Amino acid sequence: MVTFGRTAFFYYILHLYLIHIVAAVFFFARGHTFAEAKNVGERFPFMYVAPGEGNGLLVVYAVWLGVVLILYPLCKKYDQYKTAHKEKWWLSYI
Repeated sequence: MVTFGRTAFFYYILHLYLIHIVAAVFFFARGHTFAEAKNVGERFPFMYVAPGEGNGLLVVYAVWLGVVLILYPLCKKYDQYKTAHKEKWWLSYI
């Protein structure tokens, strides 16, 4: 928890991209095409969620746990880098 607390914004930025990639993988694994992905979102293109489709709570929890486990080593490395380079004042904002 300390690692994620020290790198909260870093984690936040990375998890947005990672979850979007996971959503795209699930979308294409269901047999959808890239053209369908472009046309699904009316306001935002490439939403990767078709109306009426979704996953159960168990899958959602598994994806959540997977994202946390994948991002932990990156956050740990960034925390070590941030701690070792205190002279870089801008690191405290990320």
